[in-house]
Amino acid sequence: MKRTPARRRNSIQLSRLSFRLAWRDILAHRARSLLIVALIALPVAALAAAATVAASTQPLPQETAQRELGQTQARLSVADGYPLPLTQHPLNESLILGIGEADPDLVPASLDAAAPDGHATLTESLGAVDVLKGEVPVSVELAAVDALDPAFAGKYELADGAAPGAGEVLASQGLMERLGIGVGDRINTADGSYTVSGVLHQTGVLKSAEVLYVAPAHPLSDFADRDRLYLAGDAPLAWAEVRALNRVGVVALSRAVIMNPPAAEDYADFGALSSTIKPEMVLLGAVAGLLALAETTMLAGAAFAVGVRKQRRALALLSATGAEASRLQGVVLSSGIILGGIAGFGGAVLGLGLAWLTTTAFHAADVLPIPGYHVPWPALALIALLGTVAALIAALVPARAVARQDAFAALRSSQAPPQQPARIRTALVLLTTALVSGSAGGLLAAGGSATSGSLRFVVSLVALGSAALCLLLGLVMLTGRVLETVASLAGRLPVPLRMAARDATRNRARSVPSIAAILAATAMATLAMTGTAAFYEKAKNDHHWTLQETDAVLGLQQLEEPASPGQAGTLEQLDHQPLLDAVEDVMGPVHQSMIISSVMSACTDLYNCTQYQMAIPETNTCPQPDGTAPDPADWRCADAPTGASGFPQLLVGGESELAALLGKEPDAQTLSALETGSAVLLNPVYEDSGKATIEVIDPSGGGAIGEKLGPSVVESHELNAFLTEGVRDIDVMGMISPQTADELGIPTWDYGLWVDMERTPTTDEADRVQQQLASTNSTNTPFAYEPGPPAGSQIIAWSVAAFAALVALTAAGITAGLALADGRADQTTLAGVGAAPRMRKALAAAQSLLTSGIGGTLGVVAGLLPAIAILALIRDYSVIVPWAQVIAVLIVVPLLGAVAAWLSTRSLPQMR
Repeated sequence: MKRTPARRRNSIQLSRLSFRLAWRDILAHRARSLLIVALIALPVAALAAAATVAASTQPLPQETAQRELGQTQARLSVADGYPLPLTQHPLNESLILGIGEADPDLVPASLDAAAPDGHATLTESLGAVDVLKGEVPVSVELAAVDALDPAFAGKYELADGAAPGAGEVLASQGLMERLGIGVGDRINTADGSYTVSGVLHQTGVLKSAEVLYVAPAHPLSDFADRDRLYLAGDAPLAWAEVRALNRVGVVALSRAVIMNPPAAEDYADFGALSSTIKPEMVLLGAVAGLLALAETTMLAGAAFAVGVRKQRRALALLSATGAEASRLQGVVLSSGIILGGIAGFGGAVLGLGLAWLTTTAFHAADVLPIPGYHVPWPALALIALLGTVAALIAALVPARAVARQDAFAALRSSQAPPQQPARIRTALVLLTTALVSGSAGGLLAAGGSATSGSLRFVVSLVALGSAALCLLLGLVMLTGRVLETVASLAGRLPVPLRMAARDATRNRARSVPSIAAILAATAMATLAMTGTAAFYEKAKNDHHWTLQETDAVLGLQQLEEPASPGQAGTLEQLDHQPLLDAVEDVMGPVHQSMIISSVMSACTDLYNCTQYQMAIPETNTCPQPDGTAPDPADWRCADAPTGASGFPQLLVGGESELAALLGKEPDAQTLSALETGSAVLLNPVYEDSGKATIEVIDPSGGGAIGEKLGPSVVESHELNAFLTEGVRDIDVMGMISPQTADELGIPTWDYGLWVDMERTPTTDEADRVQQQLASTNSTNTPFAYEPGPPAGSQIIAWSVAAFAALVALTAAGITAGLALADGRADQTTLAGVGAAPRMRKALAAAQSLLTSGIGGTLGVVAGLLPAIAILALIRDYSVIVPWAQVIAVLIVVPLLGAVAAWLSTRSLPQMR
């Protein structure tokens, strides 16, 4: 039937009446309404803060241009080592691909010859130089550039001091702190001593970076050999001009291209190499948003359940005076919209404040370069709307209950019995759906072809996300039966806990929403902590480990340079005890130390020393057709050795040395393989069909001392190979036993002293160890230690986890407050029959402990299972469960709720 204008006006008036009644009730119960708003705003603030921090870590195009180019138009550099012709990524000139067949007749042009006309040019040369800290040389980055030229404004900033004069230098804050010097002091090098005139900061670089800045004509500029040319002026460098430079072997980063990048198809060949947003991250974000909506709804549901029970008599009076059921629903839904809107807006504003504090703290702690405070307004509006929608969904259930309630029964405060059988059936259906959907998603993911962004990947992740949602809802629906079970087992518990169990079973309308709220908050915290642990584990795996954690190696040979060219030097074998003493003087007693041996001939000629190495089979060589960049998804490229280990490349030893190499005691199978003549390998690139090959190489090609003709393989030895599993690859070729080396006729020597320390040394401690070594005349003995992954990644990861846990704890406290407000009548009854205040406090604490304990336990299950399933789908991530943190939350959340309930239960006045 068509609605008339009069009916529309009447509907609008009734809606306005519903909002007015809801607003009056909110004002009449400000404390309860504030708790409801806080409970909804918490997850909204968490999501808003996370979105804003994530956006603030990504530079805007103008920030990228200023950080990389200052005020110049472009930066040019020669693509050394790449076959011509080539092409580059428009926004990252270090990403380079060959085009078709390489032309050997093409040679890269010089920067000066390639620079287009109409531009003023500025040079920047990069390299490394040794500066002295006491008597110990410290290698630092070197930049030969006129950093204070106006063309570099925004890229470099003079943080302290003055512009350098003739022969003076600038230094970064990190270098000044490491050397323990200030402005006006001198930096010593092997080539002279120079006054530091000021502290220079480079935009987008951590202040802890150790960089020495000199003028292009400074004597130290000879150590900078990687040249870059900046184009100044007003004329932009277009993408077509960049492509023309590529044809002559020059790559460029252009301001015009950064601000207006070309169409995606112009650099589609770079594929995953150029992608900063992975498809799986987008899908994971969508799943997380879905779960956040469900969890916010549950938190809001607990709040509205309390509010509606407090409104029960008032709404019954409206019904008794002739109000329709739809009007009663309208009042409750209006409360949901108003409180949800306030919570959504307030949570978003709170999230902005938290994000500002977080980015400021990260910047001040120098753990992450923050290009700017960026507010993602569309995402923020969507998150605020999520709070309102969640509140509206949460208000639907109590609104329907109010519409169906018996007004007479409500006026005399009777309670309808719960419809538990229907809930159990629903719970079983949801849990079965979660099992089926999760199994299907897992099978799809385990099929082997669910690559990132593929349809199979999308379907499997959606299936796992649906399973997580069904699991969450199924556990909530199951809480009634869990309460019954707890109550049946509570007969031998102390009186407060026994009363709390029976009260929770009898008043499920109060206890179930409270448990659901704790369940949701704990699930969110568990999901965040598990994801954080996986993120940090990935950061550790991505770190290039040179040794196992807390390990160090000190060489036992010191080579004295030859007296004159063409002569061999003298090789001196050092005593290991002074080296060990030097380490323990700074780091304290070490866990373990031993002398490690390697395959090597005792040789004093830097060019003619025979070398021994594991050969990489042709089938395991990283494929780079037509000069293309290595594919990081290919294990042959991801595991390519770099030769940067603190250990020698090919170790010789037994069980103790093998334990030092692996970072743990070797299992029987690994030890047996070593003892029976196999080579124990950490890296699969050296193994092919169970075999490995040791090559004997003459690096001089048979030339005289000092003459380098090129390496040649003069002999090879094939032997069985045993590949270790579950061991961190520290870029060592492998280990053989002394017996195997003797049988193959390969010489060995004592390479160095291995130590396992109590902790990873700081940079200052490492410098002090090196100073101690210098005092023992071991000036050429480097203290090679494993620094571990950047500390910033750990700080960021666990900051996220701590914030998620804080949300869970706060939600527990607020839920306890709402439950106390709802149970005030029970407290009054107990006071009326003479119950002591201590008894009433104990009962309130027991009620909160029970609901928080059940909700926390179910929440851990609801958070762990989907986290494990989704992380198992992403091949770059390991499933790491932070049990210590999870158990801490599981214990602290109920205890916090109980303490809050105990402290909030006060003496009550006499009431009639």
